[in-house]
Formats: sequence, C-alpha cells, structure tokens
Amino acid sequence: MMIFHDKRIRDLKRKVKLLFALSLALVFLLPATVYSADRLYFVSMVEHDVFSGDPQVLLEWGPLEGNIPSGIKAFRLYRQTDSGPFVLLDEISYVPATPAGILDIILGDNDERRRADLLNVLNDVSSAQTPPGPDITEDNFHFFLSELLDPASKNYNPLQRMLLIRYHPGVARASGLAFLDRDVVVTSKYVYMLTAITDKDESLPIGKSSTVLPADPTLLPAPTGLRQVRVADCSSIKKNLDDLRIHFNWDVPVDPQDISLKVLAYGYDLFWAEKDMGTVDLRQGIPVGLHKVNTKPIVVAGPAPATGADSYLARDSEENHASGPSWQRGQHFFYYLATRDMAGHYSMTGGPLEGVVVDTQPPAAPWRLHTEELSQIVEGHATPRLALVWDQVNPINYIRYFGTDRAICSSDDKQVCTAPSEAACVNEAAIQCTDLDVIKYHIFRFLSPADAASWGTDSDGDMWPDNLEKEAGTDACDPAQMPHNSPPARLIATLDQYDDAFQRSLADKHRQMYYVDTDLDVNDYNRVYYYRILAEDPAGNFSPLSPPIRGVLYDRTQPVVEAGMKALDCGNYFAEQQMTELYREPDDILTLVDKTGKAGRFIFRRLCVGGSTYIPDETVLSGRMENGFAHITAASLADGECESTGCSGGFVTGYKVLFYDERNLPMTEASVVLNMAGLCAAYHGAVILDGLCLWTDITPGMVASGPVQVCAGLEEGETARVYYETGGEMSPVATIPYNPDPDNNGQSCIEVADMAGLVTSDLCMGVRVFSENHVGSGMYYFNCLEMMPAAGGAMPPPPIVEGLYSKENAEAEPYFDLRWSAPAEGQAAFVIALKSENTTRYQTIFPKPADTSGQFSTSLMLNGVNDLDKEWCVRLRAISTSMQSSPWSQETCATWTSAEPENLAWPRMQEPVETGSITAFFMNEQPGFGRPALVLSSDVSPLLTAIPCDDGVSCLSKVPVCDGTDVCVKKILEDDQWYDEPVNFKNKLACNYIEPMIAAKNFVLYRQEEGKDFVQVSPLVKDFTCDKYTFLSGGGSTIGEWVTYYQVRDPFYFLRHFEANAVGGVEGTTGVAIDPAVATGTRMIFLDRYPYVYTSTIRYKIVFFDPETGEPKTIRTSNWLTLP
Repeated sequence: MMIFHDKRIRDLKRKVKLLFALSLALVFLLPATVYSADRLYFVSMVEHDVFSGDPQVLLEWGPLEGNIPSGIKAFRLYRQTDSGPFVLLDEISYVPATPAGILDIILGDNDERRRADLLNVLNDVSSAQTPPGPDITEDNFHFFLSELLDPASKNYNPLQRMLLIRYHPGVARASGLAFLDRDVVVTSKYVYMLTAITDKDESLPIGKSSTVLPADPTLLPAPTGLRQVRVADCSSIKKNLDDLRIHFNWDVPVDPQDISLKVLAYGYDLFWAEKDMGTVDLRQGIPVGLHKVNTKPIVVAGPAPATGADSYLARDSEENHASGPSWQRGQHFFYYLATRDMAGHYSMTGGPLEGVVVDTQPPAAPWRLHTEELSQIVEGHATPRLALVWDQVNPINYIRYFGTDRAICSSDDKQVCTAPSEAACVNEAAIQCTDLDVIKYHIFRFLSPADAASWGTDSDGDMWPDNLEKEAGTDACDPAQMPHNSPPARLIATLDQYDDAFQRSLADKHRQMYYVDTDLDVNDYNRVYYYRILAEDPAGNFSPLSPPIRGVLYDRTQPVVEAGMKALDCGNYFAEQQMTELYREPDDILTLVDKTGKAGRFIFRRLCVGGSTYIPDETVLSGRMENGFAHITAASLADGECESTGCSGGFVTGYKVLFYDERNLPMTEASVVLNMAGLCAAYHGAVILDGLCLWTDITPGMVASGPVQVCAGLEEGETARVYYETGGEMSPVATIPYNPDPDNNGQSCIEVADMAGLVTSDLCMGVRVFSENHVGSGMYYFNCLEMMPAAGGAMPPPPIVEGLYSKENAEAEPYFDLRWSAPAEGQAAFVIALKSENTTRYQTIFPKPADTSGQFSTSLMLNGVNDLDKEWCVRLRAISTSMQSSPWSQETCATWTSAEPENLAWPRMQEPVETGSITAFFMNEQPGFGRPALVLSSDVSPLLTAIPCDDGVSCLSKVPVCDGTDVCVKKILEDDQWYDEPVNFKNKLACNYIEPMIAAKNFVLYRQEEGKDFVQVSPLVKDFTCDKYTFLSGGGSTIGEWVTYYQVRDPFYFLRHFEANAVGGVEGTTGVAIDPAVATGTRMIFLDRYPYVYTSTIRYKIVFFDPETGEPKTIRTSNWLTLP
C-alpha cells in the first residue's frame, strides 16, 4: 500500500477539513425532488469471513440517484488507522471486471450461501429474458454476469445492474464500486476516505466513513412500524382487494440522519408463524416454525402511498401457507420483519405482529323476519308489546330454509357452500359460499316505507348510510364523523347473537332471535312502523339490510258497551174513522172494518157527561164482526136511538167504537165524529181496525214470540257480537257491523231471528263490543225474555218466496212485486222484512180470511230517488192464529231493474273420447286379503337395474317386493304420524326414467260394480310426485353429513316389484284367472282403497282432463275384474 508524505499529505488533510461538511451533505443528504448526477453514497460494513472468522470491512459506493459522472475512470481508497495518517489502500478501476475477474471475486468471497443466492437471482434474470437464457450454474454464471454488467452488451439493463450491485458485494466489486478490506485487526479503529480519478487529476474527497471498529460487526436496527393495513379503505366496490389477504406497511427511512441506513438496506424479508415465537434472531438462521412470505427480498424505494390499491409494501395470501393452519377469514398469524443489508446479512428482527386474515365478505341478511304481539306485565298491569322475530343466522337454519333446491357441497359453523347439483360441487366456479358467522344484529325502526327503503349502504360502520352522510356533509368513510354527531335515532337496539335473553328454541337446532320493542307505549298505538335488521360478523362486515317488515302495536283497550235490545211486538192495533164509502152498504150509517182478521165483537158507545156526578157511557149497539165487517144501520139500532140526543142524567159529548178479539179481550178503540145531520140522518164513514208490528224495549218478564233487535253504540271500525245462553254458557249467534242507524240514535242494529228455535222457554242474551284491533269488551247482559209457547198446534212452517219482480205502476212509480206461498193453512199474518245495505223495513200483511189458496202477493213500494240501483233482500215469516211465529223464510235478493238481463249461452263442451283400455287386477297381500289395483306403467326393471344408487348397487334393489304373503303398501311412523312407505333413490335418474313410463296423469278414477252405476274412487290426480328430501345425518351437538334422497312418495302412485303370486283376480267376462304377466316386474300402480264387496265384479274408467281448460278429454276403460 502507498503512503503520502510531506506537502501532498498536508494538502490532502487541508482539503479534507475544508470539504468534510460538503462530503457529508453529498453522502447523507435526503434526496430532493430533483437529483444531481454527482451525489454519491459511501458506506462501510464490518463482517466476519465465513471460513476464518476474521473481521473484514466491506466498503461500497455508488450514485444516490442517476449515474456516476462519466469523467471518473477510477476511485482511490484511503485508510486512517487509529490516529495515524491516511494511507492509500488501493486504486479501483471503474471498469467492469472480465469473466475471469468476476469468477475470482465471487469464489474468493468464501460465503457459499451468498453465492447460492446470487445464482438463484441470475437464474430468475435468465428465465425472464426473451427468449429465455441459459440455466445458470457455477460453471457459467461469470460469463452471464459479465454481459449484464457490460454497457455494450445487449443484455445490459442499468436498473438491473444497480440492483445486482446492491444485492451482492461481489457484483459491486466486479463493477468497480466496492472494496473488501481484509487487512484489519480487532484492536484498531479505522476511518476510510474515497476520491475519484479523472483523466486530468484526482478529485477532492467524495466520501468519508465514520470510525469503523472491526470488533463490532455491522448490525442494522430492526425495522419499525410493522403494521397491518387495508388498501380498499371503506370502498364497498374495492373491498375484495383486502378479502382473504393481509397487507403490511412499515417505516422506511426517509429522514436525512437515516440516509446511511437506507443505503445499507438492500431489501426486507417478511416471515409468518402460527404462534408468537417471542424474540427472534435471524443472524443464526431461520428457526423452525418461521416461514418466509416473500420469495425474493422486498426492495422499496420509499414509503408506500397513504391510500389506494398500492398503499402497502408486502402482502400475505393463501399460496404462502401450504402448511400450518388453514388460510381462512379471521385466522390469526404472527409476523416478523428483518432488513437484508447490502452484504446479505439480516438486521435485528422486528415483531411479532399479530395479523388477521381480512374478511370483507358480508354475512347473509336475516330472513323470515316478522312481528308478533304479546302482553308484558309492567308495574302490575298487562301492557301490549310488539316483538320482532327472525331465524337466527346459522348454518342449520340456512340449510333448512334455503337448501331444499340446491346441493350442499360443504358446511361448517361459519359458512355453507352450495351448488346447483351434487355433480357441480367439483366445479369451484359453480360453488357459492354464504357467510353465516354472525355475532350481532342491529335493529332499525322507521316511520314510513319510503324512509325504510332509502336507508342505504353504510361503508364506515357508524350506522349512518352513505347517502345520508353525503347529504349531511359528513365523511362516509370516517366512523368518527356522522350527522348530528350521534348514532341515528332509527337504530333502536343491538343484540348479541349468543345472548339467551333474545333467543327461543322451536326445535332441535332451530333457534329464533326475539326482540321486544319496549320503546313503544300508548302514544304509539295503531301507528305503523317498519323494521329492518343488519347482521354483523366478527370482522365488522354488515349484511345487506333485511327487507322492511311492517309492524303495528294495536290498541288493546277494552271498548265500553252501550247497547239495548227490543222485541218485535205484532200485538199492536189501532183504529181510526175514515170518510170513505169504499166499504159502505146501502143502509149503513157507520161501517166497521177489521183488517187484522182478529176482531170478534164490537161495542158502539155514546159518551156521556153529567154535572157534578159521574154518568157512565151508554151502549148504543154491540155485536160481532162477521168476515171482518160490521154494518151499523138505523134498523139495527134500538127504538128511539136515532132520535136520542142526550144521556140519562147528562148530555152527549161524542161516540166511540171498541173492538174485542175472539177471547173478548180488548184490542183498541176509536172515536167517531157524527155529521151535523144526526146519528141516523147521514153516513158517517168507516171505522177501520188495523194492526202494527213495533220494536218494543225489553222489560223484565216480557213474553216474546218473534225476532229481537239488538243495537249497540259502535265507533267506526268496531263490531259487536251477539250471544245467547244455552247449556249455561253464552254462545255467539250474530255479528253487528258498524252501520249507524239514525232511527236508533245512531246505534248499529241487527235483527236476530228464530229465537224460538234456539231456546224453549227463557231467552237470555248479551252482547260484546270488539275494537278494530279485535279487543273485546266484557259481556253486557240484557233482561231475559219468556218465549211464547205454541198454542193450538206446532210452530207453523216458514213461507216460501216464489219471486221478487221489478214493476212500475200507472204513475211510473217503482215497486217490487213479492209473491209467496204458505205451506200451512190458517195463517193470521205475514211479517215482511225488506233489507238493503243500510236499512231494514218491516211490513205486516193480514190475509183475507176467505183466501184459502195459499198463494199471496203484495207490492213493496220503492223510492225512485234513493232505492234504485241497489240490492234489496226480502224474507218472510208466518204468524199463526195462536200467535206462534214460523222461522224466517230463505232470503231472496234482487236489484230493481227496468229490463230483464239477457241470458248467457251455456258453453259447448266436447265429449271425451275413448282412447284404449287399462289393466285391473287384484293385488294379493295375504291369503284372503288384498286390494284391487290398476297397472299404470310397463315393467321398469331394466331401467332401474342400469341405474346405480347407494355404493354402486342398482336402484332396483330399493323397490319393495310384493310376493303375495305380506302387506304390499306398508305404513311407517314418522313424527307421530303414519305414512305410506316411500321408495328412496339416491340417484335422481331413477325418477327421471320412471316418470315418462307412467301411462296415466291428470285423471279421476271411477269404479263400476256390475249392474250399478259408476262411483268416483279418487280425487283429481294431477301428476306423479318424486320429492327431493335432504336431511342431516348423525346427531348430538356435531353437524353430520347432509344426505339427499329422491322419494317416490305419492299418495296415489305406488312403485312396487310384483312377483307372480302377488297378481290375482279373475277376468269378469271369461272367468279365467288374470294372467300374472300383466303386472309382474317393477310397475307403477294405482291402489283402490275405496270399500268394495267381496266376490263382486267391477271395472274402472279413467277420465283424463285437459290441464289447461279443466275439461274431460279422453277415457280409458279397464277389463271386468271378479274379486276374491
């Protein structure tokens, strides 16, 4: 080595002092936005020789950015030992070494691990070339590397050269940018200085090291700030960038004081372990249980972007985990990070960091959400409550509800994977996995369907949807920012998935979530709310919102009863004098007319008044009513009555007529006004007796014979239920809708008929009022009635309505012509009830005594303004002469129209066509026992033999055998019910092949016994049924295997394998036994379970119906069959 003396050394020292600060700036200054080409780094590293263990100092230099100035031809390296002078160590030519020189440098490095790493890197470079280069070995690597370092070579790449120089110190030495100082001792300290040689001169120092101590090998500090990051932020569109991955960031040196650390670090290696391994030192090798994530060192130029898809420095995914725990969402791993320096050595190790495999897949939305009403005891009082109920999100419930039409490929406690069919389970693209790992439910309540529908996606998890945060001007990706600085009022509850207080069990492993909305009180009665629910998984992912469900907390307050009851009293009579000659006979001075037919006698009296003494009235004439009339003539009066003008002892104040019935009981009376001419001098008109049916308030002990009217004061939406007592209990008999009647003080009324048919003596009734929410009041009891017993015979039969016809009279006034007949004679009256939607009109008709035809009619006048174009219904009841009421007749309804509607023609139906025959036989099950049956298919044994079912066994083996010794169609017990034994196939092809072979579908079966007509022995049998049945095998707390069967489980079609002994019966026309060949083999049959007579001869007819029109289309008839 060469040592400088005298002036040259003095000049060099002065230059070092003057430019020391500048050299530090050039070496250690943080790169700015724009770099100059002459900024170089100069670093030193202490390591030990792999073979000898002696210390050695590696010195490297190079451009921080850009290129080394083109004028530099070589570099001179000076060394100061302890406090001695700087001594020239060597002059290093800035020219790439020859292949032989490269070979000497790399092999002389003595570090086989470092050399093997270099060969791997060179192989990667070679394979990436176009076309691919040669395989790199120790025999040819120096030639290949020489081409990569030579600027004149076609394979030269400046960036690749720079990376190779920083990757391996031997490549840096071969490029003239490094020097290995092996001549050092551990007891000394050294300072190194670097100058550049140009064609003209030697430069000022361009680099100076800090003090180097060979006793202290260079060890870079551990990387700091290792952390897991998300690259998709809160974007729902880009969330799959994070799913099933772990992204990492760490602190990259960027400060000026850290520039040497950045230069010394070539790259980083990231490691994973399945558990926390504590402090790890990678300088002694990679310990067992630690696995490298990256296959090549992670080279970074600077920190990652703050946001976006590239905002990470490293990533771990499933391909790096061939061993250890399975890579799945939510799985935890522990990570370590180390810096790989320019000499290939590891720094101190950072970590461990506990990372979690990111889960961005939302769970399934809650399903089967509905509301229920219940009552809770609050402070000793029953309080109405509204509850929300939905299926707990778990694999068992999901498969029960959604797994019936898809094949279950796999399932665990977190997800279920399905495919359209079992065969598709091998195709990964066809498999759909549903996340069911739920830990919370968030319940929202809305005031309107529009509000519920507008509640959108929440990206940041603050429970406010993005659309509303945008309107409010808050950041939809920042959970700390939200409208009103608080969670939404619509969020009413958050439930824990595993909180038993919010669960209920319906069956084994079938659990429901149950939440009572206790915020609602009496002020919320009858108000409609809408509820939606979010499910949340352990990773904080939200499911889609459940569809809005409508909920109402109904008012369950008992209504107050205001009610009354009346009885129809047809024993009311009135009489009045009318100046009419309609009933007059030639000699009459007064005519008495009885329209009720019940008057037996009359008394015509003179009213007398005295002075201070009482003077009784005087009878002028008394007599009987004949055929409803009494004719008072002058000749019928006593002598002197015509001339009499006063009373005995007084004077006359007037006249009156009194009517009595056949039992001499008073009916009514009427005043008579005489003409001025005197009693016998003129005709005084007619006194007409008539009857009237009136609704009369019930009084205690009242006797009734007709219907009753019950009225109740109702609010809109309320109804009332009418009850009567029978057997010691109140039984409902009628319902009163809200229909206020102005004639009954606005109460709603209904007529309850046939009371005499409900009870035999006392009638006790009551009423309950029900709110619009179906809450009933207590029973309100009425006074009891005594029902009038039948007198003189049994209850008369009801009238028969023969017609209700629209008519007009001569004045064009509308009316109904009502015609009816009375099945029994001697009816005293008929009560007519004419009812529309809002009112009921009653009218009493007294038939003439001479009318014995039994045919009656009357005119029911209508109001031409209010009564037309609405439906009217009429019914009648007969009143016998003993005042016994008949039941009401059947109701007949009509709308008054001026013209009869046209009749519609009956559609034409095509006669069904006979298309062939079908075979009937007797199915022997035990000696002397069996059933008639029909053959519906050919023998399908060959088909089922060719189809494999369980474990390669043919499907034919699954078909029950009928051999004539046992019941052919057996019963099995399932869930406490008996069912016909099904046929189970594990291969759907069995059903697919059988169905086309069935000869009868969409039919009704009829059976005819010889000498009799056909009778129907089946409903409409539409189609053959082969159900898919999926169930979970195993039991206990573990989930077993999902098993799928395809079941022939039709209530009318039975698939059985018949042997010859099972086929019986005799041909009805020939007496020859049925040939067993018609039914032997595997057949689909129809089993006739309708009762039959032994030894009878029968046959069947199948009527096939068109599935679109429902009309009979074709017919097939069986052979005659004589049963055993």
